[in-house]
Order: sequence, then C-alpha cells, then structure tokens
Amino acid sequence: MVHASAQSVRVHSPAQHRDLTFLVFSSPHHLTDPNGMGTNAMGELQPGTRVKVVYTQMVGIRHANVIYIYSADGTIKKMHG
Repeated sequence: MVHASAQSVRVHSPAQHRDLTFLVFSSPHHLTDPNGMGTNAMGELQPGTRVKVVYTQMVGIRHANVIYIYSADGTIKKMHG
C-alpha cells in the first residue's frame, strides 16, 4: 500500500508495475476486524503495508469491494467489504 484515506486507497501493483487508486465508497472511518476484537482507521494504515484489493471497475473508476491486510506473520485479515 502506498497511501490510504477514509475515501480511497492507493496500492502499488508489482504485476502491472504501477500504482492503482481504488475508491472506498461504503467505508466507515473506522473498520472493525473480522473477529470483532479491534478497529483500524483507513488513514492509520502505514505505507508499505501489504494488502490485497478485490475490486470492480465501471466507467474507468475502480471501487474497492474487499480489502485484505497481510499481517507480519503472513495471516490475512479482512478490513472492508
């Protein structure tokens, strides 16, 4: 991940060798992790965090449907969607 805010997330795609921006329309400012044990704000995610974004694209605009964040131990937690 390169940058995150309450409305968007920008990630670097090694496969495409470029940065991609995804809008996050339905996201609250604080996102609860799947086990309900805590919350994270999109803006608090640090650059360099490994993420996977599942998205749809319409009229040239990419919308993030699901954002997965990779933990340091390699596990994944679903943060949005």
